[in-house]
Amino acid sequence: MLIDKRQDGSCVFHDVDGDGRCAIHAAAGEAFLPVACRNFPRVALRDPRGTFVTLSHYCPTAADLLLSAADITIVDAPPSIALGGDVEGLDATAVLPPLLRDGMLMDLEGYAAWEREGLAVLNSRRHDAETALALITSATREACRWSPGRQPLASWIADAFARTRDRRDDGALSSTPPLDHARKAFLAAHLFASWAAYQHGGLGAVVDSLALALSLVSGHSDPSAFVAAVRAADLQLRHTGDHVRSRSIPALRHG
Repeated sequence: MLIDKRQDGSCVFHDVDGDGRCAIHAAAGEAFLPVACRNFPRVALRDPRGTFVTLSHYCPTAADLLLSAADITIVDAPPSIALGGDVEGLDATAVLPPLLRDGMLMDLEGYAAWEREGLAVLNSRRHDAETALALITSATREACRWSPGRQPLASWIADAFARTRDRRDDGALSSTPPLDHARKAFLAAHLFASWAAYQHGGLGAVVDSLALALSLVSGHSDPSAFVAAVRAADLQLRHTGDHVRSRSIPALRHG
């Protein structure tokens, strides 16, 4: 279903003169929304492991959730988030796994291990966002040295993160920078279920995407300014790039 827009680009069903709600949603419910509207703010990845959902923080409610200081972890999505199994996103079910490095594919168990280890670093209160990103970058560089015939990739990755933490762990922070955990939660949303892993070259591309995301939301100590920066960042990163268009996985990635 195509929906007309006003001259300013806004949807004709957005009740700007009333309560600001969507007229379709108010009158008919979620099931009658166009696909893009029904799925927003979900950012989903489907690969042979299953379906994984993170959020676009262009949605103001999702952006505000970053301020909660809740633990960063992977949880089972409730039906309201999973849309009863009908959530749509990047379909990578028929493509090769992400690259570990040029010429070397990961296995999916290894990729899942890398996600878990990276999220654990971001959840730690021992590091600020910049240090956490540096730790992930260093551990990923070491993880990418794996080759077949050694220990399983997943355990190699876990060991790489452990060794990197041991080298860089200088003890707990004496004070937490303002909004630092919120910045790390924003990075976590870009690390987990990353499209970059499949679209732009594997682990290195995901790390690069985290560096870009952090650069766009740093330097704000006021919550309102931070939320505004987060929304602007995800409008750019999630909704306006070539990667969100059709045929967004390069032909080389197809098996």
